[in-house]
Amino acid sequence: IRLEFANTMLEVGQKNPDLIVLVSDISHGILKTFSQKCPGQFYNVGICEQSVVNMAAGLSKVNLIPVVHTIAPFIVERSYEQIKLDFGYQRLGVNIITVGGSFDYSQLGCSHHCYADVSLMSHFARSSIFIPGTPKEFNLLFKENYNNGRINYFRISNSTHDIDVDENALKSSKGILVKKGTDVTIVTIGPQLQTAIKASEK
Repeated sequence: IRLEFANTMLEVGQKNPDLIVLVSDISHGILKTFSQKCPGQFYNVGICEQSVVNMAAGLSKVNLIPVVHTIAPFIVERSYEQIKLDFGYQRLGVNIITVGGSFDYSQLGCSHHCYADVSLMSHFARSSIFIPGTPKEFNLLFKENYNNGRINYFRISNSTHDIDVDENALKSSKGILVKKGTDVTIVTIGPQLQTAIKASEK
C-alpha cells in the first residue's frame, strides 16, 4: 500500500496543483517521481513532526490541501497537541497518512509502537479514519475524501488482504457485505478482512 500512496499522490497531484505533500524524512525515495513531476508540491521537512503539522496548517489556511506523511507514533502521539489546536480548534482540513501504526514496527521497540492512533484521531469531532486493506482501497478512499476539509487519517498497514471486494460498493462510512451467513455477524476493517474470512470458515 505504501507504493500505492506514492502513485496516488502523483495521480492526484498532477491534476490538482493545490495538493502539497510534506514528509518527515521518510518515503522520499518512492516520492521522487512525484517531486519531479509536481515541482513545488513536495517538501521533506526532516524529523520535525510538530513543525510539519504547523506548516500543514499554514498551507490549509491559504486554501491549499496538505498531506502529512510519517511514522504513526511520531505524528499522532508526538504532535497530538499541534493537530488538536491547528486543525481541530481552527477547523482546518488535513490528510495525515502514516505507516507503522499499531505494532507494524514492533521490531524497532516501544518508541515505534502506536496501538492508540485510531482511538486518538477519532476523538476529533471533524475527523475521518481510513484503514485501507489493499492498494486499490487506499487509492479510491483518498481520491474520494482528500479535499473534504476534514481531519483525514489514513493508516497504511504492512499487511493487506486479497479478498475481491466490489470497488463500486467501496464508499466512506458504508459497510460491504462480503459473505452471507445465518448464525453470527463478523465486522472488520482493513487488512483484518483476511483473518475474518478464515474465522468464518471455522
